[in-house]
Amino acid sequence: MRHRLCELKKSAIHGSGVFARKPLSEAERVIEYKGERVSRDVADRRYERKLRHSTHTFLFTVDEDTVIDGGKFGNIARYINHSCEANCESVIDEDGRVFIEALRDIAPGEELTMDYRLQVDSDDPAAWRELYGCRCGAAKCRQTMVWFEPVE
Repeated sequence: MRHRLCELKKSAIHGSGVFARKPLSEAERVIEYKGERVSRDVADRRYERKLRHSTHTFLFTVDEDTVIDGGKFGNIARYINHSCEANCESVIDEDGRVFIEALRDIAPGEELTMDYRLQVDSDDPAAWRELYGCRCGAAKCRQTMVWFEPVE
């Protein structure tokens, strides 16, 4: 799969990843995260069985009511891997569209990554940290894709 700014290739982080095809500038809008827009209830029902066997989904939460399921009608943005030292971030515009933007200049051939910062409820088991283990290899890897607010 190709997009004018990025393409899908094998990733050292996990499975397939998205890589820059040309130099990208800090704050540049790279690609829109696309897929079917569904309610949280629909997304939960859709992935309930799958999540018993795997933590892998293409779900992107837009707001309290809306989730984008990149597994349905999605594009290559769904393959952007997690990194604790990400070079991209998601930005939601006023229309609820999700765009991936560069956090810094990115060289051609470099893998695009985002910090997923997965949220879990306080009553979720501590095992979630392990279930969503991180393989990014970054110097400051926190060993999980789950986000815990830093304690000061």
